Amino acid sequence: MISLGGQDEYETLETFFGNVDLSFAEKLVAECFHTCGPGMPPRKPLGVFRAFIVMRTKGVRSLREIVRLVNVDSRLRRLCLIGKGERGYPRSVISRFARRVGAERLRRIIP
Repeated sequence: MISLGGQDEYETLETFFGNVDLSFAEKLVAECFHTCGPGMPPRKPLGVFRAFIVMRTKGVRSLREIVRLVNVDSRLRRLCLIGKGERGYPRSVISRFARRVGAERLRRIIP
């Protein structure tokens, strides 16, 4: 597990997301969601995926905790692609994402 601590953790995550090409992961997770048809469109699959990366790097072990952190921290909201004035990702969105993408696929992307 990557361990980040102190004030530099946000800068490290911002640098990581700014410099790492996540297009492979975006393609893998987007395959699990519809792009047209009935039902609501997905809530930014790449943003939810980034929340899982933040969970891993910060050592967050529960979905409730990451939801709380993202809802109260504007920098984490930005890192998880949640715009100003947008609702954060509820726990149900994050848990459905994990079920749709699958634990094995997430482990392949985020060891």
